[in-house]
Amino acid sequence: MTNKKILTLISLLVVSFLLMGTAGCEIFPPKPVEYLSTEALENPTVTVVYGTSETEALAALDATVEVVGSEDETGTAEIAWTIADYDGTIPADYEATGKLTLPEEWLGTPADVTATVTVTEEPATIVAVTGVTLDRATLALTVGDAAVTLVATVAPADAPEVASSTIIVPLGCPFTTRLTFCEFLSTTVTL
Repeated sequence: MTNKKILTLISLLVVSFLLMGTAGCEIFPPKPVEYLSTEALENPTVTVVYGTSETEALAALDATVEVVGSEDETGTAEIAWTIADYDGTIPADYEATGKLTLPEEWLGTPADVTATVTVTEEPATIVAVTGVTLDRATLALTVGDAAVTLVATVAPADAPEVASSTIIVPLGCPFTTRLTFCEFLSTTVTL
């Protein structure tokens, strides 16, 4: 067969195919991928702060995971998480279970994945001290007197206890037999 005849034959085939479209031709759908395994989660453990809602804890978990097909195909599966008995106000480790939705055109039943959600301890509440008062407004001291204990009351009542307090006495202050609380302002005296 000559080149001219071959070109004519090819041209006829192309024109016939174009005129027919896909009629008469069978189109084979792509072969579905058979699920084989699931890769490791990117974040198998997450830590949330005390008081985190279940919805927020679930959102902290991986939303997807890579899956592998029987012929080494790869795809991304979506994860729908649940956490049994979760309570964001009880510090503990909670097991989350994820059900996978395989990519389109994938067949098989993937195994569930699991992750750990850790709820941290409740943070300590810091109460600011708003004031300190002494049990005496004045104190009379004479050289040689026994030590005197001053009792300080811290406000508010739920402020943390103070193991020791410091009172400042003015430098160069002439000590007299009477010293008022207002005079204690620049040298350190530990109670």
